[in-house]
Amino acid sequence: MAVSQLSLTQLIQRFRKYAENVFWLMMEKGFALAAGMIVGIYVARYLRPEGFGLLNYAISFVGIFSALSTIGLEQIIVRELAKHPERKEELLGTGVILRLAGSVVLIIVMTIFMLFMRQESFTSIMISSGAVREPCLRA
Repeated sequence: MAVSQLSLTQLIQRFRKYAENVFWLMMEKGFALAAGMIVGIYVARYLRPEGFGLLNYAISFVGIFSALSTIGLEQIIVRELAKHPERKEELLGTGVILRLAGSVVLIIVMTIFMLFMRQESFTSIMISSGAVREPCLRA
């Protein structure tokens, strides 16, 4: 009977640990969503409709090409690290090189597209700054 009581106590402790972790993960997600919404509202009010539309255009333009520059590289690196943890330095180094190469290709392709689209210079500057900061945010 003591063995079943002990396992019941361990089960309760594990459940409490998991419940606490889930609670904190949900709180973090809720805080991030609320903070993002508040910042978004203030940015939209500050930039007015024209400026906010331009900002969203630049973010969307960069986002479309950004998705093409990684092509699932993160998932591949995680899978390979799980299979071969002893090759950690080699895999992570290769991942960094591939991300840098993808970012350079992203900037080149976006520049070519912007040349053909003939946008205002301010719009091109917004898109270029988004393209340069994108690899930093994906790190």
